[in-house]
Amino acid sequence: MRSYLKLMFSLLVLIITLYGCTSPLIKAARDGDMAATQKLIREGINVDDTRDFDGESALIVASLNGKIDVVRTLIQAGADVNLLTNYGDTALSAAAWKCHPDIIELLLNHRANPNVQNSEYGSTPLMLLASFCDDAKSVDAVLSKGALVDARNNHGQTALMAAAGKGRSEIVSILLDHGADVNKRGQLDETALYGAAERGHTETVAVLLARGADPNAVMSGGCVSTARRCIPVPGWTALMIAAAEGHPDAVDLLLEKGAYPDAMNSYRHTALMFASSYGFTKIVDSLLKKGADPNIIPADKEGAPALVAAAAGNHISIVEALLKNGANINTRTMDGKTALYWAKKQRYSKLEKLLTDAGATE
Repeated sequence: MRSYLKLMFSLLVLIITLYGCTSPLIKAARDGDMAATQKLIREGINVDDTRDFDGESALIVASLNGKIDVVRTLIQAGADVNLLTNYGDTALSAAAWKCHPDIIELLLNHRANPNVQNSEYGSTPLMLLASFCDDAKSVDAVLSKGALVDARNNHGQTALMAAAGKGRSEIVSILLDHGADVNKRGQLDETALYGAAERGHTETVAVLLARGADPNAVMSGGCVSTARRCIPVPGWTALMIAAAEGHPDAVDLLLEKGAYPDAMNSYRHTALMFASSYGFTKIVDSLLKKGADPNIIPADKEGAPALVAAAAGNHISIVEALLKNGANINTRTMDGKTALYWAKKQRYSKLEKLLTDAGATE
């Protein structure tokens, strides 16, 4: 028991030492205390020797916290702008992550490396800006200093994919102007267009399509987050994910630019099935106007033809639209369930009457 208590006490002392005892220079950098910073420099402190428990130097801490006067003073005192933390970040990485444009400019003018990649995620300053900041000027500045526009992180993502997924249309345009590959694929073969469509960033979808994004690019696999669940199947397109997530404007844009309305994933699920299942009436109407086939049968027991999917959710207006556009009223899933089956099982009396009046028999 005594040895256990001794061990716990030692661990407590270590935690206090690491997290509670901040060096004077780190504290001054974090607080933006110019007087303390200048005093320590006059006393001869080595500005790069003092690190916190993450290996962050005073310059990195000041950059992270937006203390530009301290950053300038530390650089003038000889601070290494490309010093790495324990995780491979630099002062530029920190300023990009926290969106401090003046500090980014200052660091770049003092030869900060625009292509440093941290060890945890493989993110570059450009990727961090694209992910966290709506700062087109800083993105342009980093690119002008030689940032690799199509560099990938540890998940195969590029700055363009990050910006598209956040709906940062101006930054997307700048990246494309600097030569970003609009159809470059990530680890799961996803494109920037897929990310923008998934989140319903219609303006960004429009920019990408206008710059040559392939509306029919197909993912090779992985886990796809839909409006209801995560489906680990390959073969998804931007149209499918936009329909599943309920983004009608993105769906309309994709269809207008040539997205194939009957594209199927490996289980033969279509955009129409997803929209019918989740009750997205406007999307169903758009797909049907573009000739989507309401009678495609999924190849798995989990899926359902559009009519059965709509009936299971009691989406009466969608059932009516599907029937009007030629849906087989007695179509069934692989395990034999029909639209009428669901109407009876769930006691959807209005839907049951609609179906029987229209000729449903099973």
